[in-house]
Amino acid sequence: MLDDQIRTTTCELRGAVDLDSAGDVERQLLRFAEATEWRGDLVVDCAELTFLDGAGMSAFVRVHLALQELGRRLVVMNLPATWRRELEVAGVLDVIGDRDLGR
Repeated sequence: MLDDQIRTTTCELRGAVDLDSAGDVERQLLRFAEATEWRGDLVVDCAELTFLDGAGMSAFVRVHLALQELGRRLVVMNLPATWRRELEVAGVLDVIGDRDLGR
C-alpha cells in the first residue's frame, strides 16, 4: 500500500519472526522496500505477529540500518503488547521507528 500523504510504504507481517524465518523476513522486507516506487519510510504492520525472538529483532535492526543508508527508515506499527515490551527491553525501539508511539 502506498500512502502519498504520509510518504510511507506499508507491508503486513504475519506469523513468527524467529531463528528459522528471520533471514527470509529480512530479505523479503528489503526486496519489498527496493521494489516500491516510493522512497519514504517502510512501515511494517505487526498486528498479526505471533512470535518474535532475538533473531527477529536483529532482522528488524539490520533492515532499518540498510534503509537508513538510503535516507529511509523501518517503522513498526500495531505491535502486540508482548512484543512491544520485548523490543523496548532489548533497546530495539530506540533504533527503529514506532508509529504507535509517534517516533
